[in-house]
Amino acid sequence: MKLKMLLFLALGVLLTFGLNAQADLSETFTSSTGLTFDHPEGYTVSEQGGGDSLAIQQDDSESGFLLAVGAAATENVVGDVETTEGVFVALGESFEEQTGEPFNEDDQTVLEINDEDAYFQFFEVEGNDTALLVFATPDGELAIFIGLLLDREAIEEDNLMIRMAETVRREEAPEPDEDPDQDGGGEVRPLTVNEMPEGFIIIYTESGYSEFAYPDTVAPFDADVEIQTTVVLQYVDNLFALITVTDLGANSFFDLELIKESFVGVIAESAGDNDFDTEDSFEEVELADGRTAEYYEFEGDLAAFVYLIQLDDDRFGIVQSLGSVANLPDTLEDDLYQIASSFMVSDFTPGDVEAPDEDEDSAEVEFDGETVTLNPDDFDVQDLECGVVGFNVVDENNEEALVTCPAGCGDGAVWGTDIYTSDSSICTAAIHAGAITTEGGLVLIRLEDGQESYEGSERNGVSTRNWGSWNASFSIFRVIEEE
Repeated sequence: MKLKMLLFLALGVLLTFGLNAQADLSETFTSSTGLTFDHPEGYTVSEQGGGDSLAIQQDDSESGFLLAVGAAATENVVGDVETTEGVFVALGESFEEQTGEPFNEDDQTVLEINDEDAYFQFFEVEGNDTALLVFATPDGELAIFIGLLLDREAIEEDNLMIRMAETVRREEAPEPDEDPDQDGGGEVRPLTVNEMPEGFIIIYTESGYSEFAYPDTVAPFDADVEIQTTVVLQYVDNLFALITVTDLGANSFFDLELIKESFVGVIAESAGDNDFDTEDSFEEVELADGRTAEYYEFEGDLAAFVYLIQLDDDRFGIVQSLGSVANLPDTLEDDLYQIASSFMVSDFTPGDVEAPDEDEDSAEVEFDGETVTLNPDDFDVQDLECGVVGFNVVDENNEEALVTCPAGCGDGAVWGTDIYTSDSSICTAAIHAGAITTEGGLVLIRLEDGQESYEGSERNGVSTRNWGSWNASFSIFRVIEEE
């Protein structure tokens, strides 16, 4: 199954070289982990779930390669194997098991890269002639290089895979990028759960951040690990039940059909469901914020539940749980739906959530029911966009904020009445609460405890939705400016 996942990651990597002479390796790429190699002009390299797994795509086409080094090539693909021959044999056995077709020994080549035996093999996957190269880097790390070919003669003549493999090495990792255009400033990097607002996960990919809220029935598996691409949540009262959330990032390799065949198909196979069909095995469901998602249920030896969500034009996310039917929590379906409904592209930047300066005197706020009287000049007023939600602005370190909403924010997703879930649109909630009109204006938002349930209602032209238990909330106050 691990080989199948790796091969599916390489699907769409169609190498249409047609070269008459060897292409110069004139470009150099260094990943966030220092993985470095040389390649020809006309290729774009992107990290796939970390700096040790790279997609190398030919510009203006679907051509490319997949390179995995170190743990990304062994532990994540073939398990605890320590030699190039061992990796090659393990991949060959897995290939034969998955396809029922043997590796053709006549197409195997043993060569030498970095004074170690390397193994090169042509075979067929999904009707395409494919190449596999297993080798060791100068530092002794094992590496797997895959390309799906349309022109075998051209790749053999050019030896491009082998020549690129000979340049793979470790160099000093580049300094993390800064994002000077964001008000939060801060280093754009993966975060640990301990650095995130309580009850929310912020996933880092090369395409940017995504975010989701999770209920108090689950908790991140490891709060000290940086969250890149995938995060695992474990049920607090059921150690055998897990939820996995994955942001696949923006990648032209991963069109919707490929994601269904590979990622969702592998989940179906893991559950023991042999009737998976990309066209008929799902139902389209409406998420709580009005978006739609594809929902899959598989049952065989295990049970699996999958939400496939389009996060952006070319970016998809998966929320899934796989386990024994006997160990499924009663709240699993509701929890998956809640997480899927809050899973979206994030405008978060590190530095957005800061603890207040305890040395500064706080400005005086006088609360009177649903209104507050204050002098805005005493506050740092944040100008919001319509889509900003509660947890982007208030948390346990910053329990109140004065914000200005623009006009035309009546269409956001909101759950609750008077007390709103923390993933609700602030400005739409402010209109619902009567603190402002659709023309926008100044409001104060205050952090509130999570509630056992939230009741929706219709007010001021805004309809809010019902929701169950949620771990954080906010309330809205109309602002009366002091004269």
